[in-house]
Amino acid sequence: MGRAVLRIEGMHCAHCAVAVEKALLRVKGVRRASVSFATGRAAVEYDPSVLLEELRKAVERAGYRVAGEEKLPEGGREGRLRWIFLGLALTLSALLVEFLLEVSWKRYLLLLLVSPVQFGVGWRFYRGAYRSLRNGVANVDLLVVLSTSSAYFYSLAATFFIQGPTFYEASAVIVTTLAVGMFLEERAVGRTGEAIERLLRLRPRRATVLRGGREVRIPVEEIREGEILLVRPGEGFPWTAWWWRGPPRWTSPS
Repeated sequence: MGRAVLRIEGMHCAHCAVAVEKALLRVKGVRRASVSFATGRAAVEYDPSVLLEELRKAVERAGYRVAGEEKLPEGGREGRLRWIFLGLALTLSALLVEFLLEVSWKRYLLLLLVSPVQFGVGWRFYRGAYRSLRNGVANVDLLVVLSTSSAYFYSLAATFFIQGPTFYEASAVIVTTLAVGMFLEERAVGRTGEAIERLLRLRPRRATVLRGGREVRIPVEEIREGEILLVRPGEGFPWTAWWWRGPPRWTSPS
């Protein structure tokens, strides 16, 4: 049975991890799949007949990416940060116009200010909502799109076709606030994943075992149950150990 750990890009909530997991499990021959949003990784167990390319395509069909296969959209994190700053500026301007300006063309000005926020900053929510619908999983993106689109398009109708109040600034505030929050969350999650990677790299790749009275250096994957490990001062433990009765006992040379 084959095993692989894939780094997944494009996830920004736990529901995204569920969508990726479902997509991987739909691949014929995949026995088990576990996706962690916190680390941005998918652990997959599959039959030898399954190719890694099939797993990559399954992730892409779900609307996400396997790291290293393609570039991040919108110029990566820097591009998203520029959109967020633009959204903050336009949202603040829309709030000032809504509460401080009283002119006959105020609605048209609000429409101009909020439209880039709704469809520029908020594009990631529309894309995420489409992914969730395609995979049969309702996520936070779908809720954001439903709420903000209702406010925006009702305001659009009230501007040109019907009589009623507008809620342009409300949709802009929701989109911008959530975009900022998700950016900060992804940044924190990314740093957590990097810290976990550094911890994993501390684990020794090779171990010293006693076989036939001799010290033998072997890869940690070849350690067998019941073998005696020799760990010298300053070395890390190359394997995880469990014991069932009593405290562990360590023997050191005198």
